[in-house]
Amino acid sequence: MTELKACATRPLSQQPIVIASTQSTASPAQPRPHEDDRQAKLTLPEPKPAPIARPAAPKTITARLADTVRLRYLDRNQETYQFKIVKEPSQPERGIVNQSAPLAKGVIDTEEGEEIESLLGRLIRKAGVERISR
Repeated sequence: MTELKACATRPLSQQPIVIASTQSTASPAQPRPHEDDRQAKLTLPEPKPAPIARPAAPKTITARLADTVRLRYLDRNQETYQFKIVKEPSQPERGIVNQSAPLAKGVIDTEEGEEIESLLGRLIRKAGVERISR
């Protein structure tokens, strides 16, 4: 403890600390450089250019309960059908489909642009998921 106290009470040196000297060996005939010239000059590395910001990839939306989905059937005259996936009983004429219906099961967890096969009665029809909205 006394050793630490002795170091702490010692007066600090009045001379500046020089990191590196920019002074070359001067001959006695040359005038002495200014005091500030003898101290090291701190040089910072050149800043690197900032990386180019790239737009984030668009988020993909997958169909789930309470989403409205628009399908485009890929056969015949490519008609579209828009419906909402719900827990309530299906009302196809109003665009409401129960989550356990074959059409909703085929659409849940798909993304826009994917193709599905849906069972309508005894007919299997191919359709593309055109749009999903929340």
